[in-house]
Amino acid sequence: IEEEENRFLVIGTSYGTLQYFKVDKFKFVADKSVRVFERDAVTCVRASNGVLFAGSVLGHAAAIIGGTVAWSMPVASFPINCTVCLPEHVALGCGNGQIVFVDRNSGRKVVEVDAHARVLSGMTSCRGAENFLATCGQDGAVNVFDCSLIKSGKIRAVFSSLVPNLICTGISSDAQRLAVIGYDSESIYVWPKL
Repeated sequence: IEEEENRFLVIGTSYGTLQYFKVDKFKFVADKSVRVFERDAVTCVRASNGVLFAGSVLGHAAAIIGGTVAWSMPVASFPINCTVCLPEHVALGCGNGQIVFVDRNSGRKVVEVDAHARVLSGMTSCRGAENFLATCGQDGAVNVFDCSLIKSGKIRAVFSSLVPNLICTGISSDAQRLAVIGYDSESIYVWPKL
């Protein structure tokens, strides 16, 4: 569980902390540790514009700026498996197949979307296509959502397909091509045109 932020490697721990490591001439040197969650484990970390966003086993989310927790609160009733930063929101993929969208600045829940019938295992967005969110789940579904109307609470699925045992997904910057990888790490599925 890692993400780079300004020459730091940040790793979420099972103790509810983020461990910062400085990158110094091809080696990592421990720098500091920041407590994010009490009696909870960090499950995912994502950096965006100098802010780290973290999710937890107990469904909490947090924003960390400069090593200080800006906000931390419960947002879901299931573990948060993955995090994606959108222009004004953070998408949190949950163990029940939902995506919970929260405001980047306050952590306030904006909308929940039932994206998958089982665990949501991967999500991604891409520069140039920030309003599109690609997801995959243990239900075998791969979906692409248009998040441009999120402020009104409307998230629209623009693509859906079934493929067995998906673990992660990627979307092109023009939101026209999609790729997913299977659990066996040997299966790669590509859609050249959405």
